[in-house]
Amino acid sequence: YVRKYQGDWNGAISLMNESIILFEAVDDQQALGIVLNDLASVYEDVGDIDKAVGLYLKSQIHRELSEDTAGLAYSYNNLGLLYKRQGLLSDATNQYIKARDLFRIVNDSVGIALLLNNMGVLFNNENQLDSALMYYQESLRIREIIGDNRGLSHSLGNIGVVLEKLDR
Repeated sequence: YVRKYQGDWNGAISLMNESIILFEAVDDQQALGIVLNDLASVYEDVGDIDKAVGLYLKSQIHRELSEDTAGLAYSYNNLGLLYKRQGLLSDATNQYIKARDLFRIVNDSVGIALLLNNMGVLFNNENQLDSALMYYQESLRIREIIGDNRGLSHSLGNIGVVLEKLDR
């Protein structure tokens, strides 16, 4: 995964594929779910969207098999982001709803706040500003409670954009 951040896409893909082989050999479903999710993000970054979607879906299967509820929530969120970027808003919303439900089950406040912010972006992009504002404000409320200052800056900035659009 470090190679991804170094811009070595081929190296990242190669190492992740090696990891997949090793984790399959020992039947580590949770590790497979993690690596497949990470590999999907690499393919998304290099623009191979079809491959990324397939890998996110495979990641979800392995995370379900390993009962990795929190990881599954992040996989749903990631696929939702990809669908949003493709303009597949109904698919994005479905993934976000699944993620939200799982984040609530595992009581992941950071994940819930992130997901609510992502839903706000989706509605903002669709010019459904009242809905966007509602999601951003709920994300802000959670981020204030948990002390997520970086997240607070995102939520506040997004709220500002919506309020400007609403001329408030």
